[in-house]
Amino acid sequence: MTNVECRMIRRRSGIASSSLFNKIDRIHSFDIRHSLFDIRFFISNPFYFNALPALSFLLFFDSLSSAGCRKSKEVIMKVNFVYMTAGSREEARKIGQELVVAKLAACVNILENMNSIYMWQGKVQNDAEIVLIAKTTEERIPQLTEKVKSLHSYDCPCIVSIPVAGGNPAFLDWIAEEVGDKG
Repeated sequence: MTNVECRMIRRRSGIASSSLFNKIDRIHSFDIRHSLFDIRFFISNPFYFNALPALSFLLFFDSLSSAGCRKSKEVIMKVNFVYMTAGSREEARKIGQELVVAKLAACVNILENMNSIYMWQGKVQNDAEIVLIAKTTEERIPQLTEKVKSLHSYDCPCIVSIPVAGGNPAFLDWIAEEVGDKG
């Protein structure tokens, strides 16, 4: 607790009609500063005070990652998971293999036994599908998308990119290295 300073800022209440309320001090905001990493943030809404433990953890976690892993922090901003579906196990394996060999993905997870319910050409469809999750970088997404579309049996395949907000820095660096984006 020696590195984190939390100061309550008290201000006079803004209610001018009653002298009783003018004399009551109320907590309007918190000023939180992490002295080791010189990071500071303010909480101005009293309803957010319950979130102080989580905010303190995030402040500390962000400080550690920025102090020790500058390269990884840049890589985190670039790493994406690409969610895709395929109609069969064979198609999923073919797509996954092609993406890894072409260095468009560092790894592709294949998850079986998913059921999708969706509208297609005005009719409700209920099909078994296979999920693929490719780990790649933002720079590789356009090429990956085109490759999957060329290999896929669907007219309109699901290919959705999800940015990674954080994780094991060594793993994120590995993804960037495998696809040729070394940050």
